[in-house]
Amino acid sequence: MLMSIDASALTYRPCPICDSTNRRTVLSLPHTPLGDRFCDDSSEAKALKIYPLQVDRCQSCGHSFIPYSTDPEDSYKHYLFNSGKSPGLAEIFSEIISDLLARHQICSDDLILDIGANDGSWLSYFGDIGCSLLGVEPAPTPAAISKSRGIPVINDYFTLPNVLHSGLLTQTPRVISLNYVFANLPNPHEILCDIASLIDDNTVTTVLTGYHPAQLAVSMFDYVYHEHLSYYSCQDLQALAEKAGLTITHCRETPQKGGSLYLEMQKSSRDHSTSIIFETMLKREIWLDTPRDAQWLRVQEHLAKTGQSVRSSIEEARSKGNRVIGYGASHSTTTLCYALSIESSLDFIIDDNDTRHGLYAPGTGCEVASPRILTENPGALVIILAWQHGPKIVDNLIRLHFQGSVIMPFPSYSKDVFNG
Repeated sequence: MLMSIDASALTYRPCPICDSTNRRTVLSLPHTPLGDRFCDDSSEAKALKIYPLQVDRCQSCGHSFIPYSTDPEDSYKHYLFNSGKSPGLAEIFSEIISDLLARHQICSDDLILDIGANDGSWLSYFGDIGCSLLGVEPAPTPAAISKSRGIPVINDYFTLPNVLHSGLLTQTPRVISLNYVFANLPNPHEILCDIASLIDDNTVTTVLTGYHPAQLAVSMFDYVYHEHLSYYSCQDLQALAEKAGLTITHCRETPQKGGSLYLEMQKSSRDHSTSIIFETMLKREIWLDTPRDAQWLRVQEHLAKTGQSVRSSIEEARSKGNRVIGYGASHSTTTLCYALSIESSLDFIIDDNDTRHGLYAPGTGCEVASPRILTENPGALVIILAWQHGPKIVDNLIRLHFQGSVIMPFPSYSKDVFNG
């Protein structure tokens, strides 16, 4: 049985961009446990506390954010996410770094500082060309993986005192990177100001983060979970950069995670001009009045309609005596299961990441297994929870000669029959 937590245990916060408290709730999701708390024991998973989950939009500056935060120790002490196991991340890291090296003179004696270094996947690319490396990672499990790869790691949160007192920062960083970390920061302005105090005119600060206008366009609501405190537009990022005395000198969109932005920031000076691509995207947002409350509210309506369709298909499968199996075990699939009200309807969850096999899903205690169990369950209904990776999952189902029905819930509901 899930244990609810009193809302007074949460830390409420103003808008992290402009500090306004004038906000409107634009997306309401069911109370859920922390999405990545996959446990070794089913009863432990079922006993996890649950927390409210909603997105508010600042009515002063337009920023979309979760208006409260949970204790970060509850999240990162047991954090399982592994960059090296995340589909598509290795490819985009390699592509971005190749382009970065082509445009900037980065030498083997330069220092690369990665904030939210996770398992060291990003830093390892720079290690291959002889750069000095330093990671900052609060979660013990991925930090240990980084250290096992020979990467110096500060196993703590990024703050100026933590970095300076570690004794590991021996020179001005040539590159400071934040890959899918920005959304997790409760205080992005403070972090950018700390970064600005560490860098010189030659330092490139890179940010890879979800771009929520693109994500909303494909109804990617499941990027919303308790660790993701902010959902960024170009307007948000421009405001933060200006406050910290930084200029966004390079920008590109990428398709990862439903739509992402890769940015480079450098100290504001006459030598650094704002990216033309970024300026164009910024103007487009302003002309289209993006982001708007209505975009989030449309997602809420789409979610309700899709939930009805998925639950109806589950009832049909049950009436025929077939099992129901979810494909994908992650933060976002926890959000999706609760949002569709199917969290208690799954017999198994399967995942390609073998480090999650034998664990139990947060809140429900549903076991995570290998996709190979599909061969033992002909006629099953498979719900592709990790729908952002739908094409890859469909290929896996074909390779396994799966026989049964498959639901792709988003970006638009579809149901197909696979005949092996």
